[in-house]
Amino acid sequence: MSIHQADWIWPDADPDAKDAFAYLRREIALAPDVVSLRIQVTASNRYRLYVDGEPAGIGPCPGALSHSYYDEMQRPVPRDLAGGRICLSAVAYCVGEKTAMVTDQNQGPAGFRCAIALVAADGRETWIRTDPDWKGILAPTAPVDRFRLDESRVSRWGGYRQVFLAGQEPAGWQHPGFDDRA
Repeated sequence: MSIHQADWIWPDADPDAKDAFAYLRREIALAPDVVSLRIQVTASNRYRLYVDGEPAGIGPCPGALSHSYYDEMQRPVPRDLAGGRICLSAVAYCVGEKTAMVTDQNQGPAGFRCAIALVAADGRETWIRTDPDWKGILAPTAPVDRFRLDESRVSRWGGYRQVFLAGQEPAGWQHPGFDDRA
């Protein structure tokens, strides 16, 4: 299996929304013999990936529309987590405008795609992929939320200016046990 068998996901909303951010997450039960995670991930247009709240990656690198670019990373599983649960989470961002950027890179509808191999000590891999079991919410658009979405676009070379309101993030969303029903 690989990222190519994973679904593109985005919270229930207009995938063509302008300047949109989404919080996406999946809790994963680990077998006692899992020693590492091999993660393949991409987004349209950007992502910040976390494992149990710790930064794990940012991307994807810009690429040609004719290729499916994704990032791949390996993460060890601490011994105290073996047989427990972890949370893989991401903040995904999409410019969301139909007009082409000068570079013609990172265009298209909003989406996030990920495949995770749970690697056992003997080398066996169990794959988990983005699918409808992932939880996701859009970052609300009011100025009191984490992202101010009323900013102008930098240029046709890039996306929008980003104003980050760190104190407004849903508390605990990157960790196992977060109440997704809220």
